[in-house]
Amino acid sequence: CEPRSRCALNIVGVDGSDLHRGDALIQQQSYLMTSVVDVRFTAISTLKRPMTHRGSFTLHIGTTMQSATVRIAHTSSISPGETATVRLRFSQPLPLAIHDHVVLRDTGIDQTVGGGHIINLDPQGPVRFAHTDATPEDILQQRGFLSITQARLLTGQDLQPTIGSWYALPTDYNDAVAQLNNRLKSETSITMTDLAAYEQDIVRTLNDVVVHNGVASRAKQDPLLDHAYVAEFQQAGLLTPDTTTLDRNIIRQLVQRNILFEHDNIAFHADTLNDVRPQLTALWQTHPDGFTMAQLRDALGITRKHAVPLATCLDKVGLTKRNGDVRLPGHAW
Repeated sequence: CEPRSRCALNIVGVDGSDLHRGDALIQQQSYLMTSVVDVRFTAISTLKRPMTHRGSFTLHIGTTMQSATVRIAHTSSISPGETATVRLRFSQPLPLAIHDHVVLRDTGIDQTVGGGHIINLDPQGPVRFAHTDATPEDILQQRGFLSITQARLLTGQDLQPTIGSWYALPTDYNDAVAQLNNRLKSETSITMTDLAAYEQDIVRTLNDVVVHNGVASRAKQDPLLDHAYVAEFQQAGLLTPDTTTLDRNIIRQLVQRNILFEHDNIAFHADTLNDVRPQLTALWQTHPDGFTMAQLRDALGITRKHAVPLATCLDKVGLTKRNGDVRLPGHAW
């Protein structure tokens, strides 16, 4: 059945007497059931007097019709041909989507008074705060975390999840992260079942937080990270000391934790290896078939003493891979 065309459907499990004009066959995840909407409304130009909220109105959407109450935002009336935001309330919830079109009739004068399109499917707060052209940010203000499906239905936009299967405005997300960090600082641990589902997703992404047996807590700081060797190798960059002059036991532990990478008694901090990405990119732009050890040495301004161990360590972390006498991009790109 093509859009906007008529077709016959064979519906199983529904009695014909249960179907009425205005009923809709929908995919549940595609529409929001609502009984109050904000509409960007234009009064027809042939009205004999301004439209107010005092009429006896019927709302028409598709083939359905319902009685509705009208409240006009930011003004007391709408003159013929003018546009304003109105809030419509009706008794039976309808499956609607952003930008659906509506028509309004005043039964007291037996006349269509205007129409428009839906800009908010679930308006919050008094009508005086209604937006004239609701953006996704306007619609989602003060709603906190919503399922991504709910957020997409409310806004009519193909939003991407903020975390897990949830969507939140940046301010709401940052507030939630700060609250959880403060709570972990004061309580030291949190039972995951005490948290909302979106909070559980956030906790699992927090730095230095581990979840074990359903309890979240700050990971114990590894004392090895505070060892003087860590700072020494970070500050040394590519011109690192010979590890034979240092405590071999500490060097071995740092290598096991992937804090340092070592070859032939020359070691580099993991951050140092990552910091040479721009130089590697430049080398491959000049030498697309791979660069040699001499070219790496000259580009970085180091001697062969450090260049050979560096190339081997770059291979270990996947930034490069050896192909004969040249280095090509590794799996870490």
